[in-house]
Amino acid sequence: MVNHDDGWFKVSRRLLDSSRWYREEPQVIKLLVFLIALAQDPLNENPGTVLIGDTGLASRTGLPVAFVRDSIDRLCSPDPESRTVVYDAEGRTLERVPGGVRLINFDLYHPGMVESALAKKAARSEKARKAAQARWAK
Repeated sequence: MVNHDDGWFKVSRRLLDSSRWYREEPQVIKLLVFLIALAQDPLNENPGTVLIGDTGLASRTGLPVAFVRDSIDRLCSPDPESRTVVYDAEGRTLERVPGGVRLINFDLYHPGMVESALAKKAARSEKARKAAQARWAK
């Protein structure tokens, strides 16, 4: 089993063949790789989602806020050359969610990671519930 706590993150080699890779500016790819890394953070309760605003992303990547905003908008737009048509997303790479962005095809490249995070969250909630019941039973 893959241990995501060791500092490594997974990037599919298919990224190197994607239309985004050869068409976008290097700084856009830098932002995309940064988002891929954060989306896999083992402490992230919503794998595939990065809940950081444009200003925070700009600060963490060293890119201008306007550039980050424009880059995310481009990555949220349809890509007619995309080889991966997932979820009827028309080749979009990202979608904006409240407070951040979600990598649309994250589950395709990281199967089971979302389910694993949900199971861990449920286990933590159950453990907390049992601990609370034990305290009240005293």
